[in-house]
Amino acid sequence: MIKHKVLKVPADWKHPTQLPKYVGGHYELLLDRDSEPDGEHVYMPDWPEASCTHYQMYEIYDGVLWAALSPVMATPEALTDWLLRFPKYAYWGYVKTLSFVKESSEIKTK
Repeated sequence: MIKHKVLKVPADWKHPTQLPKYVGGHYELLLDRDSEPDGEHVYMPDWPEASCTHYQMYEIYDGVLWAALSPVMATPEALTDWLLRFPKYAYWGYVKTLSFVKESSEIKTK
C-alpha cells in the first residue's frame, strides 16, 4: 500500500539520489528505522527534533520504504502551494491540503 506523509526535516536535507547514466536520476528508497535491513536500501535518517524546521512530502511503500515527492519547504503553506499543482491536491483545494500537511507532519527522531 502506498501512503503520503509529510516529514519535518532539516533545512539543508537532500534526499539521496541514484544517478544513472542518463540525465536526470531518481530518488533512492530509504528504509524506515523500524524495519529490518535488506542489504539494498539505506535507512531514513533520525534527526534531533530541534533541527527539523522544514517540510517535505514523502511517499511510503508498504510502511517501510520512503521516497521524497517534494522539495524541502520552509513552511506548511509553501508545501501546500507546491502540492496544489497536482490533481489530487488541487481537487482537495487549499484548506484541505494545508490541513493534511499540518496533521500528517512527523519528525523522525532518535
